[in-house]
Amino acid sequence: MTVTRSGATATATWIALADGATGQRQFALPAPDAEQLTVGSGTLFAVYPTATGAREIHWWDLASGEAGGTVTVPRASDGMRRSTGGHFLSLWEVRGGKVTVLATSDPARARTFDLGPSPDWHWGTAAQRTLTVDEANGVLVAAGSDGRAHVIGLGGDEASDVPLPVLELTGATLSVTARDPSDDGTGATRSSYDFQGTFLLDGAGEAPLTVYGHVSAYRFHDYQPSPAALAPASVSGAARVVALGADEDAEPLFTLAFGSQDRQATTYDGTLSSTPGGERFGGDMDYTIELRAADR
Repeated sequence: MTVTRSGATATATWIALADGATGQRQFALPAPDAEQLTVGSGTLFAVYPTATGAREIHWWDLASGEAGGTVTVPRASDGMRRSTGGHFLSLWEVRGGKVTVLATSDPARARTFDLGPSPDWHWGTAAQRTLTVDEANGVLVAAGSDGRAHVIGLGGDEASDVPLPVLELTGATLSVTARDPSDDGTGATRSSYDFQGTFLLDGAGEAPLTVYGHVSAYRFHDYQPSPAALAPASVSGAARVVALGADEDAEPLFTLAFGSQDRQATTYDGTLSSTPGGERFGGDMDYTIELRAADR
């Protein structure tokens, strides 16, 4: 299922898993500036912010195209998240310690849960990674900066604080590759370089993490790239064209350059450019030249 929007029209396109047949339906949105469009339980949802920070949610039946209704939920500064299976939408106001949950099968009945007064519930952008609806277990989970998870049952169960497990790091495998050395401003280009690679926890059984780093070791050591990192052999040439009889330092009318990375080359790609003093001759011109050994 994909949903696209053009102005105040949303188009839902789906593919049937049974036979691969496709279908499409268009929906007239109440306004073109929907903050979010999502689907769940055979329903299309459009979310609109209000001036007070609350959210107005409209929904339509995907099969019939009929409008289902509208509900306004409290302020949700930290945005909306859709559960993995699409059965719940959760709207978070972390600073106020509140979260509002809609079951996509019954969106008219919005429920607001209290996360409690803990000051640990507001972490800026980190909130989007630490607040979720565990659909399989029917609970809300908010991981606090104090090393504990705040768990609330969607069925009205009493909230509980659960200590988060501590990762026992016994070892890790770090695989990195140095990038081309960069000039640190002193000309010591081999003393300053970036690296990138993977960081794999021993026994984690998960995909490796990505690691980025930088080394600056001026007058401590010089980094010498491996042969595989060296630039290929190359030849290049450049020349200046001046007025007839002018000396070598005169303002050029043209500049030309050519080069190749092929040791067996007999022709070389180049560029002929007219300098500001030679604009009347036109702009850049690409060319190919052939070099021959002099007759002996």
